[in-house]
Amino acid sequence: MKRKLLIPNYLYSKGFRAAFKTLALFILPIGANASTPNLITHNNSSIIARIASDKAAITVKGSVVDASNGQPLIGVSINIKGTNKGTLSDIKGNFQLTNVPENAVLVITYISYEKVEIAVGGKTDIAVKLQPSMKTLSDVVVVGYGTQKKENLTGSVGIVNTQDLESRPLTNTSQALQGTVSGVFALQSSGKPGDDNTVIDIRGVGTFGDNSPLVLVDGFPGTIGDVNPNDVQSISVLKDAASSAIYGSRAANGVIVITTKRGSAGKVRVNYSGYAGIQSPTRLPKVLNSVQYTTLYNEAAVNTGSAPLYPDSIIQKYAAHNNPLYPDINYFDVYYGNAYMQNHRVSATGGSDNVNYSFMLGHLDQDGILVATNYKKTDFRLNLDSYHLKDKRLRVSGNISGNVGIKKRTDRPLECRMVCNSRPNPSA
Repeated sequence: MKRKLLIPNYLYSKGFRAAFKTLALFILPIGANASTPNLITHNNSSIIARIASDKAAITVKGSVVDASNGQPLIGVSINIKGTNKGTLSDIKGNFQLTNVPENAVLVITYISYEKVEIAVGGKTDIAVKLQPSMKTLSDVVVVGYGTQKKENLTGSVGIVNTQDLESRPLTNTSQALQGTVSGVFALQSSGKPGDDNTVIDIRGVGTFGDNSPLVLVDGFPGTIGDVNPNDVQSISVLKDAASSAIYGSRAANGVIVITTKRGSAGKVRVNYSGYAGIQSPTRLPKVLNSVQYTTLYNEAAVNTGSAPLYPDSIIQKYAAHNNPLYPDINYFDVYYGNAYMQNHRVSATGGSDNVNYSFMLGHLDQDGILVATNYKKTDFRLNLDSYHLKDKRLRVSGNISGNVGIKKRTDRPLECRMVCNSRPNPSA
């Protein structure tokens, strides 16, 4: 026989009262203070709820100074973490915040300084020292004899993305300016190995004489072709008078500022990079062979009413291919072909807290598409930096670089050109 349970009787049952007490433990804290964090733990069949109340609010005063020189910082942002409440430091670096929970965390931020988070912990007077942010200060552009933030630039300065240099097989640093900086015209003047310097014009031609820009390598005038592309840290192009005026009349055609890679404190880091490839002519002229040329030449002469220049006996000698005096050779295939190239680079960087170094050594071996042409170059670069005085305020740097290049080229390039363009001999 089934037993029916009536709802009114169930409301007074022991099981319902136990379930109602458990549910009340969850509902009552939420209704009392929805913003108060609740800690609920479950141990076997018992549930314990504890309400954590906020601690008393206090007034926090303090000051913010530069950790390096102790100068007060104006306009520093001091905010309570997790809220929108905050304030700014005054002209003396002082600040005041009211109604601050004792367990709050203050977030202090300022441009070009490291962000700091400080736990209040019931303290009413807090002194804050901010450290300059080296990460923010490194986001600069090389201009003149120093650096400047991009946001403060008023002159026209072009920046070359040096990350692209690692993926391009460049044999000359001047080629890095081709199509990378607006207002800069860069054209490779020759395809000969070792003579691949680029003609650079910044914002057009500005003089009837030499229109080459001033090139500075680590602060010293130099030649862009003497810098290996793998050694470049940054390239800045100063294009107008506002950005290059510090160099005077030498900067009339613009300035190219190149900085090379330098060492940093830490263990020795050795890096190797290399590549090998094949260069081929983009297009070579398609010419007639000796038999085709002589036959068509006679046909053109007859059409113009002239006598044929090549007798049939001469044409037969060219077709026989057994007489060196009557060759049938495509000289473009003889004098031009694929050129092999390889480039190797080894670098070692490292240093200590006071001395940093960077050493690079490379070798380039490049053949030309014209036979008997080759260029071999070996170069090195050593950069040393030493820091002195308190907080490394004095830096002494030294740069040593050199290269040896050997060019091998045909002694008679004009003869090669004349042979390729010569016509068959009509004499018997």
